[in-house]
Amino acid sequence: MFSLDYDILIKQITPSALLYKPKFYCLLKSLIAPIKQLYQYFVSYKAICDEKLNFTPQTIYIEKLLNDKFDIIHRNIYIEDLSNEEYHILYNKAEGIVDEIVIYNKAENEDETELINKSEIITINYNVRVPATMYADLTADIDFMNSFRYYVEYYKMAGKRYQILSF
Repeated sequence: MFSLDYDILIKQITPSALLYKPKFYCLLKSLIAPIKQLYQYFVSYKAICDEKLNFTPQTIYIEKLLNDKFDIIHRNIYIEDLSNEEYHILYNKAEGIVDEIVIYNKAENEDETELINKSEIITINYNVRVPATMYADLTADIDFMNSFRYYVEYYKMAGKRYQILSF
């Protein structure tokens, strides 16, 4: 990234006859002061944005971020994926959609197929696991919990749901 030194810039742009007059030099410095302050705000804001752009909604990056922010020494925070279960939809013959799932009667002694309603499907996509001592701190301190949830909420993919559990 580039860096601007406004004192050097003043000396380079100003004619030397005017630069050696102390009142004029002080006037230029006072006129440049708000611009220097805005530049410092910009540099700090850019650093914050660069940090946010280093992470993506992938759970491995969220896990790294949480360990960097909250568990630097032990790095025990991990994310457990729960979306491994596969669900099948049953269709009527009239709908014309063929699925490879076949439902048998009990008398046919085939493998059981579990049928569930859509409302019974687990809506949690992953668990954020934290050590028990940290979990106690999270539940005791609302600000700590809010900052922890902020990072997960900010970086998680839209539509994904999670819960924070201890181990």
